Amino acid sequence: MPALVPPGDYRLKFETWSTVMLFGRQPKVVLRFRICDFGPHFELGLARWYNVTKLRGKVGRQGRFSVGWSSDLLRDFAKLVSMPHRVDRINLDALSGLLIVGRVETVVKDRSQGVLPSACHYSVVREIVGTA
Repeated sequence: MPALVPPGDYRLKFETWSTVMLFGRQPKVVLRFRICDFGPHFELGLARWYNVTKLRGKVGRQGRFSVGWSSDLLRDFAKLVSMPHRVDRINLDALSGLLIVGRVETVVKDRSQGVLPSACHYSVVREIVGTA
């Protein structure tokens, strides 16, 4: 079951990433984080989803991918680490040692913009703010 936390800025620790072919046609990369702020939500897992241009090789954990020069994933990576030289060789392992500040929001609508029941609400990392 996805985590549900109050919206706001949280310190996050990067765990891993996966490549996914959503609905059989939309390539995506999902970054997985853990909340590092002490309190009732300590160590809860959250995700940040990104559109990518192409998946390379096998789809799954730590899969390879390519992004566009104006993609959100490339911009967030450049904000946290530095601008990569190639868009098909982004080393997401460089995020491992960082304490990242992420803006967390609650998802209240489904993919067709219908309202979700309150029992189905969940939280996602909507934006990477920077490093702590």
